[in-house]
Amino acid sequence: MSSNNKRYVVYAYELQDGYYYVGQTDNMDQRKKEHGTKKGASWTDIHKPISDPIIIYKDIASLYKTLQLETKITLQYMKKYGWRNVRGGKFSNTDDEVLFNKLFEYQKNNVLEFVIERPTNVPEEHRPPSYSGVNKSDEKLDVFNNLDFETGQWAKNSTYGSFNGSTSTLDRLEKFNCLEVAKKWYEKNHTKCRDIIFDEVVQRFEKLKSDKLKRLKDQDVK
Repeated sequence: MSSNNKRYVVYAYELQDGYYYVGQTDNMDQRKKEHGTKKGASWTDIHKPISDPIIIYKDIASLYKTLQLETKITLQYMKKYGWRNVRGGKFSNTDDEVLFNKLFEYQKNNVLEFVIERPTNVPEEHRPPSYSGVNKSDEKLDVFNNLDFETGQWAKNSTYGSFNGSTSTLDRLEKFNCLEVAKKWYEKNHTKCRDIIFDEVVQRFEKLKSDKLKRLKDQDVK
C-alpha cells in the first residue's frame, strides 16, 4: 500500500423511496456535491439523497481497510433494510439480478447473514442501458463520463493496459481479482485525477474480465 496523508470516511445515505447507499471517500464535501448527479454513484443518481450523509467511520488511514469497512456496512444495511434496497462497496451494481449473483456467492460460502431470492422482476431504472456495439454482453459500461475527454481516454487505456497485462492465459484470467487490481490501480493513479470514482474502476475491470471470458467461450463453441 502506498503511504500518503489521506484520511478516509465510510458513510451512508438515506435515499428516496426507502433506498440506501453506503460509500467511502477522502473528500466528503466534494462527494456530497456529486451524489444525486451523474458524477456520483449510479444508485444515488437513480434514487436521490433525502438527508445529509451519516458518517459511520472516519479518519481511516488505509484505503484497503476503508473498502473492507464499506462492504461490511453495506451488508449490515442490506440485512436491516433489504438487500434490494441497498448498494455500496462490492455491491454497487444497480441491476438487481447482477447483485443477486454476487450475493449468491457469499450465500454459497455461508457468510451471508440474510436470505436472498432471485428477483422475478427488476425496475427498469435499475437496468443498464443496452446498445448494439461490439461489446457482446449487451451492457453499456458508462464509466469515467465525469472526466474530461483526454483524462477519460487515459483512464480507459490505463485500466485496459493493467487488465491485459495480467490476463495472458485463461487460468490467469479466471483468477483475475477485479477488486484487488482496482485497489492497486486506484492508489497508483488517483493522484493524477481526483475526479476518478473508485466504484467505476471496479466496474471497468469487471466488465473487461466478463467480456474476455465471453469471447473465449464463444471461440471454443465455434
